[in-house]
Amino acid sequence: MFTSPTYFWLIAGLLLLLAELLTPGFVVACFGLGALLAILPAALGASLTWQVITFCIGSILALLLLRPMLRRLDRHKKPTSTGVAALYGRTARVT
Repeated sequence: MFTSPTYFWLIAGLLLLLAELLTPGFVVACFGLGALLAILPAALGASLTWQVITFCIGSILALLLLRPMLRRLDRHKKPTSTGVAALYGRTARVT
């Protein structure tokens, strides 16, 4: 039932995207996007060579284009202060 290459790339892509939840840096998700992109030649009946080439090109493009964009968004966030650092500059009344 799930022997089609299309299912393989779909499951691999979804598992890689889920694995990104456990890792920082948006690297594994780029490979997941490459695997999802490899579904296109698999669905069109292309050979395994073309599927792997599409996976590699899609993953490299995602690493080169999407990852820097998302890291730039993360850099603009102000870090959240916690503990004693969150109390600096605040007014308090000691009783």
